[in-house]
Amino acid sequence: MAGEAKRRQYSRQQFLLQHPHCCYCGAPATTTDHCPPRSMFDGRVWPEGYEFPCCAPCNAAGRYSEQIAAAVLRPSLLAETEASWLKTVEHLSRARPEVLEEWTSLSRNEARHHFRTRFGKDLGDRLRQHEYGVLKIGPITTEALEDVLAKVGMALFYKHIGRRCTGRVWVLRYDPLLAKQMAIAVEGLAPNTAEMQRGNANLADQFVYRYSAGPGSLCAVVTIRHQFAAVLTALDEPQASEFAASATAHGMHIPERRCPP
Repeated sequence: MAGEAKRRQYSRQQFLLQHPHCCYCGAPATTTDHCPPRSMFDGRVWPEGYEFPCCAPCNAAGRYSEQIAAAVLRPSLLAETEASWLKTVEHLSRARPEVLEEWTSLSRNEARHHFRTRFGKDLGDRLRQHEYGVLKIGPITTEALEDVLAKVGMALFYKHIGRRCTGRVWVLRYDPLLAKQMAIAVEGLAPNTAEMQRGNANLADQFVYRYSAGPGSLCAVVTIRHQFAAVLTALDEPQASEFAASATAHGMHIPERRCPP
């Protein structure tokens, strides 16, 4: 174990020599950040090539947002509940009790409407009778998801452009049930499919994305466990300001996060 720890430490030191600046803010990198977060993957087995140079403040920022996102996005719809997932939820219940209050605030009628809308009356009622639950995605959870996805957008910009983004990241969530309708648009918007591998294990069933990259711009269409999907658009300045002005002129409100200056 000691030998393995030394090997990992040496490997990280070599990585930081090649990538001396934080991929988020540009400060001197002192550690690495896994993005998407390891907590979103089964057994914390993350894909190779998704470890990024990071400074300590950026690494610590958004810790609770990552825990919220992992609790919401990690479980598969009909999968067994894992002990590690319960551990995350228990930690949140102590540190951020308002999050669990938000999740469980869905009324009986709202839950019935949700299940019937997504699965039809018969299957929807059957799922509720078997005590499958619904988390209410309120403002706290929404903000956490957008924070994590924006960070993913910044990390993917660094991976595919080769430097950090200096502008903004937009996060447009959409229902993965519309994936077939989105497929045609996505094909032209993001023609490249990223490989999500760890050794011989393919992790695309947990996290996968298509992308396109150009000078100062990245567009990525992310799908998480076939249950959650979003379009991430990361733009440098001045493209970011131009895009924001165009969106406002057309009455579009897309959640955004500004990259650190």
